[in-house]
Amino acid sequence: MKHLNTLLILLLLFPISLFSQNHYKYSYKEGYKFLGKAQKKIDKKDFDNATKLVNKAKNSNFGFCGNAWAEAESKIKMIEVQILNNQKKIDESLAILESIGGCSLGADCLKRDSLKIETLFLKFGKEKVKNAFKKIENVNTKPENNNDDEYEVNYSVFVTDLNYNFNFIQRNFILIDENGKEIIPKKTDNKFFNIVQNQPFYELLQ
Repeated sequence: MKHLNTLLILLLLFPISLFSQNHYKYSYKEGYKFLGKAQKKIDKKDFDNATKLVNKAKNSNFGFCGNAWAEAESKIKMIEVQILNNQKKIDESLAILESIGGCSLGADCLKRDSLKIETLFLKFGKEKVKNAFKKIENVNTKPENNNDDEYEVNYSVFVTDLNYNFNFIQRNFILIDENGKEIIPKKTDNKFFNIVQNQPFYELLQ
């Protein structure tokens, strides 16, 4: 019985010990402020201070909500990508961008996909990338898609000339012109461009 009581006490204490291992220095409000300031520093080409701010954001407690963590983690990673791009560490940037998921939980996957294109520009040059995407023939849907979700679809294409697998999200946006009328996308003989015409990164490839 004594051994059983000891075991029960250990089992009760284990979760407390597990959650107390992460000692965050800053609150979620401070964390988001650090991220906002870090992006402003990057916009001003102040990458050293941006690095310091994003490191503080990593030491912030964004709470118990999965959506909050997904959003914060994606922001942290995309700031890190911009810093790495400035350091010409392009392959590291692409690997980080590929690791960003949780699109339906709050991660900014539209910005992620635009950053992928911008990072490919740095690696291969803008014209080579644009021409490579024009040659895409096959577009594949990804297994993580929710068949009931008509708003968001995950796709994957292999860009042969770049030897690169481009995973992206497509969201059903309605574009409006200056007169408030819906802009109907023009159909082309390129399946990839037909899918992405209303996505933010499309303009980068034009």
